[in-house]
Amino acid sequence: MGNGVGAPLEVRTLAVVQYLMGAGGLAGAALLVWAASVVARKPSYGGPDTLTAAQAIAILAAAALVAGGWGGLALVLGRRLRQGRPWARTVSVVLGALVLAGVVTLVVAGWPMPVPAYLLAASYPLLCLALPNTAAAREWFRPS
Repeated sequence: MGNGVGAPLEVRTLAVVQYLMGAGGLAGAALLVWAASVVARKPSYGGPDTLTAAQAIAILAAAALVAGGWGGLALVLGRRLRQGRPWARTVSVVLGALVLAGVVTLVVAGWPMPVPAYLLAASYPLLCLALPNTAAAREWFRPS
């Protein structure tokens, strides 16, 4: 366990992946907040079956909270992985398994997506499952 300088390549790679996912989550949250501000300034054009501006803003705000929370968690997780925290390895593996289960559910349910999109969606959880379980990474996360 160390400060991240001597971390194995697998751990550094996973940390960079987490940093990128975190940055993407925070950027997505910012985009959703911007979309909510646009909706707030627009008059309603829909009929009785459309969302009101307040409903749309509430949905966008909730989505922004989820995206921002996920992004923040990914950034913290990436940093703690580089520092060799054993709990970060466990969290990474558990989250990877949950996300992979979601991707498998989409495939089994026949969600209409092209095959490359499925492969891209599965790449992140597979990295979260595989990289912390190499011999070098397990040694890095072993408590001193």
